[in-house]
Formats: sequence, C-alpha cells, structure tokens
Amino acid sequence: MLTPMATACIEGLNVCGHRDPALLQPTLEKLSAKRGSMIKEEDCDADQSLDTDRPLHPVHRMALDWNPELFLVMGYSRFYVADGTISLNGKYDYPMHACIVALLKLKNAKTDDILLKATNGFLSTMQVLIKYGCEPNERCDGGCSFVESNGFVGYTPMDVLAKCALELKKNKEKIRGFGVISKLIADMAELLVRNGARFNLNRPPKKKTTILQSTKF
Repeated sequence: MLTPMATACIEGLNVCGHRDPALLQPTLEKLSAKRGSMIKEEDCDADQSLDTDRPLHPVHRMALDWNPELFLVMGYSRFYVADGTISLNGKYDYPMHACIVALLKLKNAKTDDILLKATNGFLSTMQVLIKYGCEPNERCDGGCSFVESNGFVGYTPMDVLAKCALELKKNKEKIRGFGVISKLIADMAELLVRNGARFNLNRPPKKKTTILQSTKF
C-alpha cells in the first residue's frame, strides 16, 4: 500500500482530474512537516531492501512515466547515503534504468501521444536524476522486482540504453516516429557520457551488494 505522500506523487489530481504541480508542492510540504515519507517504515529496514515483493519507490515509478513533477518529488525524498551503503540510485529502485527502459513503450504505440511525452520528458527526467546525485555508471543489483523481471542484474544505464536501441531497431518498420526515437537515444547517450558514463567498465560483481544502512525518507 502506498503512503499518503507517495499517493500524492503518483496519483494526485486536482478537482478537474489533472496533474497540478502548484498543488503538489504544498501538499508535500504539509505531509513532510508531519513526518510523512515516500515509503513505509518497514520498507526502509535493511533486511527488507532486498525483497522483490515490496512496492517500487515513487521516484522509480515517476521516472518510468517521465513525469515532469519528478524534480519536486526528489526534493522531498531524501536518502543520505553513507560510505559502504547501498547507493542513491539503488535506494530509489534504479530510476535511471527505468527512465530508459520506458522507451520500449514506443514499440506498440498506436498514437503520437507517447512519442510526444518521450520528446518532452525522456532527457529531462534523466537530467533531474543526475542533478540529485544518481550515478550514471551504476550497475543494478538484484532484489528489486524491476531489475529481476527485466533481467537487468549487472546492467548500467548505458547497457540498458543499448539493449533498448537494439530492440527498437528490430521493429523500426512498425514503430511510429522511429527517426525521432533514434535521435532521443543518441541524445541520451551523449547526456550520460557528458556526465561521466563509460563504456569500458569492469565486469559486474558476482555477489549482490549488502545494505549496511538506510534512512526513512
């Protein structure tokens, strides 16, 4: 079950049934003042963090949707990562990887709506995640339903981008706006490289990361 703060981020609408950043920010401020959090307290426990049945973090879900309000949410979803603990990207259930794999939605798009959303939100979502400290070279550990179901254990964001590019290219004759998508993929690769992503990384470790410390927010 989502917390009230997570519900506001993911499902909150105004009286007209639309998303409204002007209402979301004061809502988050009020909930935060009452010690609200994005995830339930038990999901912050180190022993629970490798549980694939737990809900995905709201930051992950908003990145997967290229939600333009992500920049607001990141300001109220604060994980302080100490040396030797799970990373920020890991704590948010790998939103950088989620942002990229969402491109596969374009494979079966029947209208231009999703393409327009990708054009407006694909790169800007990644820029927000990088700005708030997510690491462009991080490989996915297991223990997250998103990672496990997609077979992404050991993948970096650049690995996911390459996999998605190949998958989309195989279906390019059936995909609306494939030229636009190709440009988005190239621009994403450039964005990642400009922020430190590398192609020649070491092979992923065989053992999963042990989480030593976590915080509530």
